[in-house]
Amino acid sequence: MLDFTCPDHGDFEELWDKREGEPVAVLCECGQSSPKVAAYALSCTMKLGEVTQGKNDTEMPPHIMSTKELADGMPMSEWKAGRAKKRQEERRAWSKKQVS
Repeated sequence: MLDFTCPDHGDFEELWDKREGEPVAVLCECGQSSPKVAAYALSCTMKLGEVTQGKNDTEMPPHIMSTKELADGMPMSEWKAGRAKKRQEERRAWSKKQVS
């Protein structure tokens, strides 16, 4: 289902077959050419509980590694090695805390 805008009647929805490709415009009941309305999807990362509470964390929790380095061109192997090192340090700290 796609959204189109008729100059005379306004917005309406039209079913279309994906195998035929996405149309740019269709004819309205009145015969006017109606262009497709762009559908914009918003995207962000939120925890399930935050959706019902209406908030978003701006800072990442300390146990989660940022992927900004990957976006800046860092090789995946180096990033994974850093992640493994961080996890190993966290496990050591947890083990020391359990022993003492």
